[in-house]
Parts: sequence; C-alpha cells; structure tokens
Amino acid sequence: MKDIHNVSFVQCDIDSDHDLLNEKLSGRKFDVVLSDMAPKSCGHRQVDHANIINLCELARDIALEYLNPNGSFVTKLLHGEYEQEFRRSIMTHFGVVSYFKPKSSRKDSSEIYLVALKFKG
Repeated sequence: MKDIHNVSFVQCDIDSDHDLLNEKLSGRKFDVVLSDMAPKSCGHRQVDHANIINLCELARDIALEYLNPNGSFVTKLLHGEYEQEFRRSIMTHFGVVSYFKPKSSRKDSSEIYLVALKFKG
C-alpha cells in the first residue's frame, strides 16, 4: 500500500496480534476505527450474519481499547438476529449511533454500516 501522510497502516490479525498492535502504536490512540471486514459467505443468511457480527465485535473491542475520546467507529454488518444487541453494545460508549447504506450497495442487500460518533472514552 502506498504511504499516506500522517496515516499509519497496520496489517495484522486483530483476534490475536494485540502485542504487534501495541508495539506499532507506542501508546498512541486512533481518531477513527473503520472496519470493512467480512467473512467468506456460506450462503446461509443466519450463519453469515453471526459470522459478521463476530468480526464486528472484534472491531468494536479494538475501538473501545484504542480510540481517542470523541473518536469515531464505523463497521460493516448485515441486518439480522444479533444486530440490535450489537447496536446496544455500541450505544453505551458513543454519543451518536446511526446506520448508513452506501448508494453502491444493492437495494436487496442486508449489508449496512453502523456509524458511531463521539466516543465517550
């Protein structure tokens, strides 16, 4: 990836590489945590939803640990059974929580983005 001024890029497994992330950050925090992660789709709507929620929870945990106060968190998810529970887990930590569906997303797709602003730290 081409370097971007004042942007640090860390490629790692967020489920297991916390030491690498801590080393790269050297105590610094993020202003934004953006997750566009998605698991391989198996074609079973409920299983796909549960798998993406698992990734959202990993991204949320990174955000809660590494975001600056007043920071932002954005994550891709799918509408489904665990969506509201996940949203509630975000609302306790952020001042503003909303959904965003890009115009490029198919109308019949359950893919959306949860946007959380004003991290309470």
